[in-house]
Amino acid sequence: MSFAQEKKETKKEKWKYEPNFMVGFDVLNTGASFFSDRQLFQGFISSKVKDNIHGIIEAGFESNVYQKNSYDAKASGPFLKLGAFYMLAKDPENEFNGFYAGGKVGGSFYKQEYMAVPVRGYGGSSFFCSLPFIFTVFLLAGRNNWRQSTII
Repeated sequence: MSFAQEKKETKKEKWKYEPNFMVGFDVLNTGASFFSDRQLFQGFISSKVKDNIHGIIEAGFESNVYQKNSYDAKASGPFLKLGAFYMLAKDPENEFNGFYAGGKVGGSFYKQEYMAVPVRGYGGSSFFCSLPFIFTVFLLAGRNNWRQSTII
């Protein structure tokens, strides 16, 4: 008979992904697209990766017509955003409700076309020049900054 502690073999658990994802669509901007020159269709898939770490993928298409301040421009193209966030506080009733902190990286292939660009004239007068030219650009930025860069 021995009073020393017995050494027990512990098996280290291997991490295994369990499917638990949410799928969502932006209904508000899709509905507003029918009443404006800006069309935005987007959706996302979010999944719990491990404990309090979640991953998210957003994808969509945006088209915009800008005709203000003597500019006449169009832009359109698809975008993709990838991100991760950490859950800071959980709701006891639903583990997906709570406060999150994290970041996203996004990219967009879009086509931008200018039909008229204002040019400052002699003595401060302004006029515009009509030169059709097209830009095809790839932007990579954090969060939603690429949208502000889309049109002028």
